[in-house]
Amino acid sequence: MMYAMMYFLVSQEGSLLWLKTYGGNDYDWFEAVAMDSTGRYVVAGPSWLSGNFDPDLWILIVDSSSGDTVRSILLGQSGVFEWPHDIMVDPEGYYTVVGQRDTLVWAVRVDTAGNVVWDMTYGAGDASAVALLPDGYYVIGATVSTDTKGAEFAFIKVNPVDGSEVWRGLYGTADMDILSDLAVDSYGNCIAAGATWGAGYDNYILKVSCVSGDSLWAVSFGDAGSNFATGIALDGNYYAISSFSGYGLDSSRVVAARVSALDGSLEWVRRYGNGYGRAISVSPAGYYVLAADYEDTLTSTTMAWLLKIEPDYGDTLWSVFIEDTANSRVHGVITGPLGEYVVAGEMDINSVDGLIYKVYGETPLNTRERMENTPIALRILPGRIILENTGSTATLLRVFSPSGKMVSSVQLNPHSSGSISLSPGVYILRSGENSARTVAIP
Repeated sequence: MMYAMMYFLVSQEGSLLWLKTYGGNDYDWFEAVAMDSTGRYVVAGPSWLSGNFDPDLWILIVDSSSGDTVRSILLGQSGVFEWPHDIMVDPEGYYTVVGQRDTLVWAVRVDTAGNVVWDMTYGAGDASAVALLPDGYYVIGATVSTDTKGAEFAFIKVNPVDGSEVWRGLYGTADMDILSDLAVDSYGNCIAAGATWGAGYDNYILKVSCVSGDSLWAVSFGDAGSNFATGIALDGNYYAISSFSGYGLDSSRVVAARVSALDGSLEWVRRYGNGYGRAISVSPAGYYVLAADYEDTLTSTTMAWLLKIEPDYGDTLWSVFIEDTANSRVHGVITGPLGEYVVAGEMDINSVDGLIYKVYGETPLNTRERMENTPIALRILPGRIILENTGSTATLLRVFSPSGKMVSSVQLNPHSSGSISLSPGVYILRSGENSARTVAIP
C-alpha cells in the first residue's frame, strides 16, 4: 500500500479524488493519457512487464470513478526497442499510439480487445504526438533525422484504415529543431511546440496548414537558459504552452505561456517554481491546467505538481503537490467534461510504477447557465464571464451596457471556450438578434 499526502490551497477544488499506481517489479510508467467515449481513462507508456530487455508498449484502460483496471494490453517484440509517447482514442474507439521503434518514427493502431489493426514505421526519427484532422485522417508530429542539421519538425498525415503515409511536411529553422507536442484546430491547422537550437535552446512554436502544407507562422522565445516547450493546448484564439527553462540559470523553472493563434505573438509568459513543465490542458471553462515536476532542492526529491492557471494573465488559482517518500513525475494531463483533471506519470516506490491520479478541478459545464436559444454556456465570476460554444458553428457574442453601448465582444469558434473581463456592474449579452441575457458582474 502506498500513501500520499495532498497539499492544496482551496477547500473543494484541487481535492484528490483518487490516486493509484500500476505495474510490476521493474520499470513501468505512463507517457500519455486520453479518454474514450464511455468516459474511461486510457493511458500508454513503456513497460518491462513482459521480461524483455527492451521496453514494450503498455496500454491500460481504467474506470474513471475508481481507477480500477478495466483492461491491460501489452504489445512488444523481444529485442526491439519500442517507446510510446502519445495515445489518441479515435471516433471509432480504436487506440492509436505513436513513439519510437528502435530509431524509427512508429505508430500502431489497436482495437479495444488489444488486437493490432496496423503497425507502421515512417523513417528515421521519433514521434511525439498524434491528433485527428477534420477530414478524419491522422497527423503525427515527429522529430525526423536529417543529414544537414540533425533534426527538424515533421507533420506526417496517415490513412486511419491502414496507416499508409498520405503526405509529409518538414519544417523548422536553419538549426536543429525538436518537436514535443502537437494540436489541431477546426480548420485543419497543425500547431507544434518544441525547441530550436541556436546559441542555446529556445521555445519554438510552429503553425502549418495541414490542408495545403503552407507554413503560416513560426515564433521562438526564451531567456538566458535552455528553454524547451513541452506541451500545447488550444484556447480559442490563443494557444496555451507548457515549458521549462534551466541549465543556464540557477535551477530549472516551470514555465507557462500564452500565444496568439493569429500570429504567434507572446501574450504572457510566467514562471512558477523549480522544476519542469511537462504538459498542459484547457478545461471546459477555459482555465489552463499545467502538469509539472516540482524539484525540492532541500530534500532532493521530485513531486508531481498540478496548477490551475487563470488564462488572461497566468495567475495561479491553486496548486497541488503529491508528496510522498517516493519521487513522482508527470507526463500527461487531460481535463474531463465533469470538471475533473486527470494526470498520468510515474512514481518510484520499490521500482518505477505507472501513476494516475484524479483531482476535482471545477464545477462541471453541465451545471452552468445557458443562453436561451443558443449553444452558449456561461459562468459568471468576479470581473469575468467564462463562455463556451457547444455548437457546431461560430458564434459572435456581444456585451452592451444598460445604455446600449457595446463594451466588448468575443468570437467563439465551434466547441471552443473564451472569456470576457468586465468591471462590476450590469450588462446585456447578445448573440444574434433573437437572444439577449442580462447579467450582473460582481
